[in-house]
Amino acid sequence: MSKNRPNITVKPNTANDVIALLNEQQGWDAVPVGTALFIQNKGSVPIFVHETAGEPTSFDGGIGIYYTGWGIETDADAPGVKITFKGTSDITVGVKVI
Repeated sequence: MSKNRPNITVKPNTANDVIALLNEQQGWDAVPVGTALFIQNKGSVPIFVHETAGEPTSFDGGIGIYYTGWGIETDADAPGVKITFKGTSDITVGVKVI
């Protein structure tokens, strides 16, 4: 069953670990690595999703979510999920556990 989680806040010019951010949310079940996620851009700048356990090679590579309200689904077997973007302010991202 899909579950919407509270939005997460991601920081610019860094690799934001989505699994770690979800697991910091109080009162919610832990999300293991390898869980499919639906990630929605709620900010005003393009964000990039990287399905990797390591560090992304670029802050503007990966799967782009270019517009507010658009989203993508990660692979169920992704070794990790990171979000990057270039900017000067934190933005909000919506996440649904698939």
